[in-house]
Amino acid sequence: MGAPEIIGLIVLGIVLFGASRLPQLGKNLGQGIKQFKTGISEAKDEVTSAIQDKEPPKT
Repeated sequence: MGAPEIIGLIVLGIVLFGASRLPQLGKNLGQGIKQFKTGISEAKDEVTSAIQDKEPPKT
């Protein structure tokens, strides 16, 4: 993906959502990604501990 494509996406985002909402959308996207990574990490830890303890994972 080159510079023209990135500029085009930014312009499209401004047109669709407005310049004032883009920072809020970016912040929400970042928080969502962070929560997803945290959830994956917690699930991985739970599965790892269940395997080590030879107990089924708690739900």
